[in-house]
Amino acid sequence: MAQHQNGQLLTLALLIMTVGAFIIGAMLHYLNASLLLAAKSEERAITYYAADSGFEYAVFWLQGGQELEGWNETEEKKWEREPYEINGRTVDVSIEDMGDNIYKVTSRAYPADGANTIIESYVKIETEDIPLYASNALVSNGDMKGGSDTYVEGGVIYTGDLDIGDNWQGDYPEPVPEIPDWPVAQDLIDFYLQDVDVSDPYPDDVISITEDTELGPLYWSGDKLEIKADVDDVTLTLTGTIYVQGEVVFNFGNADCWIDLNGQTIFAEGTTDNPAISVTSGSQLDGSGAILATGGDIYIASDVSTEFGDPDDPNYILCMAVDGKLDMQSTSTWHGSLAGNTVITVQSNGSFVYTGYSDINFPYAGTGTPEILTYNIID
Repeated sequence: MAQHQNGQLLTLALLIMTVGAFIIGAMLHYLNASLLLAAKSEERAITYYAADSGFEYAVFWLQGGQELEGWNETEEKKWEREPYEINGRTVDVSIEDMGDNIYKVTSRAYPADGANTIIESYVKIETEDIPLYASNALVSNGDMKGGSDTYVEGGVIYTGDLDIGDNWQGDYPEPVPEIPDWPVAQDLIDFYLQDVDVSDPYPDDVISITEDTELGPLYWSGDKLEIKADVDDVTLTLTGTIYVQGEVVFNFGNADCWIDLNGQTIFAEGTTDNPAISVTSGSQLDGSGAILATGGDIYIASDVSTEFGDPDDPNYILCMAVDGKLDMQSTSTWHGSLAGNTVITVQSNGSFVYTGYSDINFPYAGTGTPEILTYNIID
């Protein structure tokens, strides 16, 4: 019966094999294209994530008051971050101040070979209201005491009793029912502990400055740390937070010795036995920054002075005893804000000038939550 069907099965088999070969070839081509597309998509995704890291870094820098290292002002109101690498990508980031608290952020990421990805975004950084205690010259969350012939420019407020001498010049103390949003000690402790390495405390009880020196960040724990100048005409420049768990005494009694706060913070957890922070006779302060104590008092000696700085950008120092009293014995001029929780005492013939809040390392004033207005990805 099959004698008239010779070769039909072979022909059918060859036909099926031919069709299968075309299908398999097409599938292999499709799979190869899919693999290449997937690999390319993954590469583009990695490049995008790198560019997004630059955007996040820029927003963090803006929100932090433009205090982080690694940024340079290339021209007026325009900054660029030093290029960095992440996941095999190089990232360039620039920020331009467009006015009205709006900033243009441009982040570009690119591999060694291949296409780059650019993220262009407009971000608005609202400025928070400066707290009352950081927007006046003298602020007491309790009593106000002072001698005669005191000059104040920039506001004097208190909530308790008033005991001052005659002939106050400038602003006269005004009572208020309360000082809102007074800082909480533990919040400040948690904030500044992030700046230092508690696993590597400074080993000695005395830091002797014998030449121009940079110091910080630094963590110390014990009874008392003394930072002193052993020679004339030297400057201690802070390059990070000075965190003291105990008492700290600054003894710069030699001629022309300076403490340049440089935008940084001196923070001490003290006790009620002795002042948490003492700035002794002869010390001279330069730059903007903060001097803060929790759990104890602050003592400022008789001839401690501060520099006014650039008239277009004057120095501002926030000196605050969060839980205790502030004893200001200086008859020189203090530029910034002095604040105490229980009482402020100021010496006769002293001069206290509020120069306007500056962006310092302090968590309760400055920039607010960023608002992302636009976010464009450019491939």
